[in-house]
Amino acid sequence: MLVLGTAAFVPPAARDAESTADLQVVAGALHAALAKSQAHFLDALDYMGGRFAIIVEVDGVYRVFHDAHGTRTIYYDVDRPAFSSHAHLLASLIGGESRGSEALNAARSWAALPLSFAWDETPYPTIRALLPNHVLELESRRTYRYFPRERNRFTGLSFDERASEINRLWLGQMGAFAQNTDRFFVSLSGGLDSRVVLAALREHKDRVDAFTYFTNNGTGNWAQAMQMDRDLSRQVLALADVHHVPIVHGEGARFTEEDKAIADKNSLVEHGRWLVARYVESFGSSTGLHFRGNTQETIRSYYGSTKQRDPIDLVKGLMSSRLKSVNLGEEEIKDYQAKLDATLSQFGYPDALHDFVASDMFYWEIRMGRWLAEIYNETDPAFDSISPMNMRAIVELGLAGPEDERRSGIMFTELIDRNWPELNFPGINNRNNLYKQSIALRESLTDAKSQAAAAPPWIGRAGDKHEHPLSTGPLSMESNNQSVDCPRGEIKIPAEELGVGAFARREMTWSDESSSVLTFSLRSNYVNSRGTDYMRFEVEVNGDTLVAHKIGFDSDTSYWAVYGLRPGDRVSLGVRSLRTVTTESWSRASRCFITVLDSATEYWERRGSLDLGYATTSAAALPGESLRG
Repeated sequence: MLVLGTAAFVPPAARDAESTADLQVVAGALHAALAKSQAHFLDALDYMGGRFAIIVEVDGVYRVFHDAHGTRTIYYDVDRPAFSSHAHLLASLIGGESRGSEALNAARSWAALPLSFAWDETPYPTIRALLPNHVLELESRRTYRYFPRERNRFTGLSFDERASEINRLWLGQMGAFAQNTDRFFVSLSGGLDSRVVLAALREHKDRVDAFTYFTNNGTGNWAQAMQMDRDLSRQVLALADVHHVPIVHGEGARFTEEDKAIADKNSLVEHGRWLVARYVESFGSSTGLHFRGNTQETIRSYYGSTKQRDPIDLVKGLMSSRLKSVNLGEEEIKDYQAKLDATLSQFGYPDALHDFVASDMFYWEIRMGRWLAEIYNETDPAFDSISPMNMRAIVELGLAGPEDERRSGIMFTELIDRNWPELNFPGINNRNNLYKQSIALRESLTDAKSQAAAAPPWIGRAGDKHEHPLSTGPLSMESNNQSVDCPRGEIKIPAEELGVGAFARREMTWSDESSSVLTFSLRSNYVNSRGTDYMRFEVEVNGDTLVAHKIGFDSDTSYWAVYGLRPGDRVSLGVRSLRTVTTESWSRASRCFITVLDSATEYWERRGSLDLGYATTSAAALPGESLRG
């Protein structure tokens, strides 16, 4: 048994044993578990945190494991029993040549796509990545899935029980690493992930070096995000009082050609390389661990809701959208789509996943296991990076919660509350603190009550339709089915798509046999009486426009009911461009906000069976018939 890297073992609560980051003790505990059985060994592996590789030899057979998210990357050669921590290092050993995009496309390699969608493939023909939750059998060069081995073990626990166990495992790692580490480096932004990490280090705050990278200049989206990080980190620092290193864009050490040559060997991605030089400048002479919070995303259902969508269809949709973004021909796309079915089967999607959601596992194993792991490699010249969330038992506990809980992030604000509650007061990616947010909430509730009072009796009310596919389903362009990144409840046309007839829409097949009525509210912030012929909101049923609304007429909330729907009808809500105005300001003007409502069931039942039609409070409504011909 050989353990390489940085690792902490936090035994299950039932065992009377101490947490440890001493690799000799860790290896001994794993060896003792393996001596009992393979099942005992794999169970022990679930309680390992850090960034590590484990090489196990049993009766002359060598197997290679790594940490829960594969942040200690492992690459292997399919033609010979050789593996390495880095793809370039292994390629230099075997004489492998990196392929360009044209050759990758010709070979129908997933490596033609960004790493978040590349599965286990690399630019090198015979080199593969070991994905999280898989083990490499070195002699046969085959990989096997070893997790999940059963249904989620923690679904029967309450939120409080799961939060308590996550907190125990989280703090157990911190305590173990504190025995071996001089300093803790924490990237402090305005978001939730870094704040949870900082909260867990409260007992060790005197050894914390927090840093925030930002810019003081610029008005673009990136500059504004960085300036928000700067401002919110200052609020957190006023409460936490830990040592802080500001990293200002455009100042300090520069990333050189020599640095680039090293980075190209270290990592398959280019993410924030200008920062590496600054990290080395600030921390390169210190010994310590860099704690990151990125792997917390694994339990947050980042790829979207699966309440009304098959998770495998979601994975296929994500892959299909990415394929269409790399300028492939129709035959190439067909070949890739055929290959996708084989790839899904190869990695056990969904048959080997038990009750774990396929889209969650796809995010964990591919997005985190490929893209994030290479970002860790990119920053290695400055420090060793680990994530306290990177323990399989913690991930399983997090994934055991209901989807709404996971998407809300409440588990992480709960961890902050248990360890450093004051850090919950500053806003999360929001300049308003909790007090100001409560004032805004009170005002919005007052507005909502006023709107409800003004709503007609046939519209119904706000209910539990927050996950309705016309609100949270994928938004795509009608012309090429290209996915559009857009928050739930919002529709907009990207600036580059704003040509005549461009239609961004969410679509669903009506399946409600108990109701034939869709009700929703519509709001647009864009108002310009001379600009009402640039774009319009449309309701389509079975490909025909039933009714439209002139965007720009007003910003009042309007209420809509589409009645007479039958199971099997295709319903779309979307925004259509009427001019070619490809600027970001017109893309913002196209934004519409949709809230799907519970229909007034009794009102519509009294009217019996109805043919397809609509009702609306909009003064800017246009009947579909007037738009045809």
